[in-house]
Amino acid sequence: MGVRCFRGPLWAALVLAAAVAGRGGAVLAQPRANIVAVYDTNPVETGEPFVVSLKVTPLAAYPVATDFSPWFEHVPRENLLAQTPWERRDEGWEQTLTLIFFEAGEVALPPLPIVLLQGDTLWAGPIRLSVFATPTSEETAAWRDIKSAWATPASWWERWRLLIGVAVGLLLAGVVARWLLRGVKASSNTPNVKPFRPLPHEVALEQLNALERRRPWVHGQIKGYYTELSKIIREYLEHRYSFPALESSTQETLRYCEEKGGASHLLPALEELLGWCDLVKFARATPPEYYHPQAIREARRFIEQTALPSASMTKGDSVSGAKFST
Repeated sequence: MGVRCFRGPLWAALVLAAAVAGRGGAVLAQPRANIVAVYDTNPVETGEPFVVSLKVTPLAAYPVATDFSPWFEHVPRENLLAQTPWERRDEGWEQTLTLIFFEAGEVALPPLPIVLLQGDTLWAGPIRLSVFATPTSEETAAWRDIKSAWATPASWWERWRLLIGVAVGLLLAGVVARWLLRGVKASSNTPNVKPFRPLPHEVALEQLNALERRRPWVHGQIKGYYTELSKIIREYLEHRYSFPALESSTQETLRYCEEKGGASHLLPALEELLGWCDLVKFARATPPEYYHPQAIREARRFIEQTALPSASMTKGDSVSGAKFST
């Protein structure tokens, strides 16, 4: 039996279908990059941070740059409070953006271009959201359903609680006075010993060590961790150089430190550290994961290099009048 050869249009159609099927299988064998913008679709209040997470999959699609120019045509550049670098996740890459809006209305952010290492570009978005103004005190009061008070007869406790409180207060005052008099008599027989006061850097370093042992960032306590770290640094500066660091802004604190003179090479790292603390506390930003333990190392390095020598304290030197030590 011979082999028949099919000629004509039917044979050409079969060859074309086989070629298309072969090329389609090759395309499916290559992973395709995808991007998703994850955010809260609820209305946003003016002055409150708005967080967007950009997620690129798979891992082979490595993003290298984010072009924000399309957004800056609709919102000011200052409204972008923070952006994290692209971080590797289980299935791909993720970047977190924090924005803030000061005007109420409908906001439409155009697609955001993401450049990949291979040279391709992904487009995230668009993003549409509603921004509402923060209610005024008059509006808040109008929402409340205020009812008239009911007049009730006074109980015996309401009639006699003042006299009972006075009697209890006099009794406690007598007990305290007797305890103080006994303490004065006992202290008169003991020698006058000057109490030991640790230096500011000793207190701060001990607090940093305790904070590092707890590792709160591992348990998701990011805001509490950076709030406590900022308090430790500011309390050290306040006792070390005698200025109100706890009540001062970050820029005022840096200016006070610069006026004390010396060790100017430490101020950029201190500015970055206090800046991250402010963003976490007031803008709900999240620093990169690698920066959490690095923040404690930067704080310890600053305190150790600006610590007042113990010898100068024994000679009666003033803490506030000392310069930075390098």
